[in-house]
Amino acid sequence: MNNAKLKEIFELQFRAYQNQLQIMKDANEAYRTLHHDMKHHIVMLADFINKGENENALQYLRKISGYAGGHDGFIETGNTGIDSIINYMAAKVTRVSGQVFADIYIPPGLAVDNFDMSIILGNLLLNACEAMENCTRKELAIILKYGRGILLICIENTYDGILKKRDGKIITRKGDAKGHGQGLSSVRRVVRKYDGSMKVYSDENRFRVEAVLYVG
Repeated sequence: MNNAKLKEIFELQFRAYQNQLQIMKDANEAYRTLHHDMKHHIVMLADFINKGENENALQYLRKISGYAGGHDGFIETGNTGIDSIINYMAAKVTRVSGQVFADIYIPPGLAVDNFDMSIILGNLLLNACEAMENCTRKELAIILKYGRGILLICIENTYDGILKKRDGKIITRKGDAKGHGQGLSSVRRVVRKYDGSMKVYSDENRFRVEAVLYVG
C-alpha cells in the first residue's frame, strides 16, 4: 500500500476513534442523567399503574428506554476498532441523506488485528462512499458474520453504473488515481494473510465486495 493510501487509512482510523470516544462520552452522560432522575421516573410509573393507565406507563417506559440508548452509535459489538470505523462511516452516509443497513454478528475480542480490519473496512467503506457521491440513491449495506472460525465481510453500495478499469482492474475515478487506486488490492493482500478469498460483484445499480477470512 503506497504512502498516500496508508495516510488516508490512518486519518480515517483517527477520526473514527475520535467519533467513538464522543459516542461513549454522550452515552455515559445520558446514563448518568437517567440514573439521577430515576426516582422521579419511578414515581411517575407508579402513578400511571395505580391509576390503571397501562398504556401511558408503557409509553413512558419507551421514552426511558429511548433516552438510555439515545446516542449516535450505529453498532456496538465490543470490538472498538470495528465499531469506530463503522459508526463513523455510517454517520457520514446518513449526514448526506443516505441509508445504512447492517447485519452484524461478531463476538467481542474478534481474533483479527485491528490494523488489518482498518485496511479492509476502511478501504471498502471509503470506496463505497466515493461511489455513492455520484448517484442520487445512496444505500450502503454492511454485513459482518462470524462462525466456526470463519469471518464473512460484505459491503454493498449503490453507484451510477460506471466502473473505471485499467488492465482489467477497477481503479478510482478520483483525479489522483496513482494515490487512490489501490484500495481493493490492499484489501486482497490482507485477506490473503488470513488464507481467505475475496469476490467482487456488480450490476448497473449496485457494487458488492465479499471477503472470507479464516481467523480461528
